[in-house]
Amino acid sequence: LNPNNAVFQYNYGAALGTKAQNAGIFKKAILAPKIKGAFLRAVELDPRHIQARLGLAQYYLLAPSIMGGDEEEGWKQIDQVILLDEFAGRMAKAGMLLNGKKTKEAENEFKTLASSRPKDWRVWHRYGYFFMRLEQFDNALQQFKKYVELRPDTADSYQSLAEALLKKGNVELALVNINKSLSLDKEYVPAIISLGEAYQVKGQKKEAKETYMRAMSLAQNEYYKNQAEKKLKEVE
Repeated sequence: LNPNNAVFQYNYGAALGTKAQNAGIFKKAILAPKIKGAFLRAVELDPRHIQARLGLAQYYLLAPSIMGGDEEEGWKQIDQVILLDEFAGRMAKAGMLLNGKKTKEAENEFKTLASSRPKDWRVWHRYGYFFMRLEQFDNALQQFKKYVELRPDTADSYQSLAEALLKKGNVELALVNINKSLSLDKEYVPAIISLGEAYQVKGQKKEAKETYMRAMSLAQNEYYKNQAEKKLKEVE
């Protein structure tokens, strides 16, 4: 363990940040300068450490001024990340803007990336889910189609497209894409959950229940396990 190492300082700041999330107001006040100090030191030791700059930006943007928050400085850190890694920086900026209910400004970050990085599948993947969050499913479909064009060899691209199609009520076309996804990875849990949703929409409760149970048995992270469990309760 070396306190003069950027990775050490970043990990220390991140660990304290996690601890602060569940702390009371007085404990937060004690932890705040330590979190900020760790991220600042990490950036000082390695100005190209993207995660440290993002951690510092998040701190500045979310912390109250009495605890060292500084909105102007936060956006400056984001701009530095954009210079180091445009995708990471603009995604972080879009996320912060969206959390601040600045939807149009957030969308502009995606538009910029779509223009500067049209062959980067990650842009279309994230752009699609941006529109899913806004419940603009037609727009989401357009982005996911581009994702499929760029990544026709991955189960996730077809699954993402199927997810938007289900939201649009196009179950049959969703099933086509779910089957393509599962042909590439038969144990891809998000696609299995979508298959259960398709059965559920069609009124095939038995098949939906069996499919959700299969998803629960295969899920290796809590998010998908909980999602499948929630859907299972809907058909029981």
